[in-house]
Amino acid sequence: MIKIESKFMTKIVSKFIQHSIKKKFKCLTKVNLNNFTMAEENEEINFHLDIEAKIKNEDFLKLLETIEKES
Repeated sequence: MIKIESKFMTKIVSKFIQHSIKKKFKCLTKVNLNNFTMAEENEEINFHLDIEAKIKNEDFLKLLETIEKES
């Protein structure tokens, strides 16, 4: 099991998520990861994320449109 709860590690992961969203979707977001837990069970990975994020309405709509096009 992997747990990420320390402020230092959650801040690093938050910045990584922000950067990934900006690079893939061209949207600016502010992401705050509060908690991340991951465990492997029966050849499956179960994970739990507790995230708060802020994004402008127009960027959110652009993000949804991009996701819809790709699916």
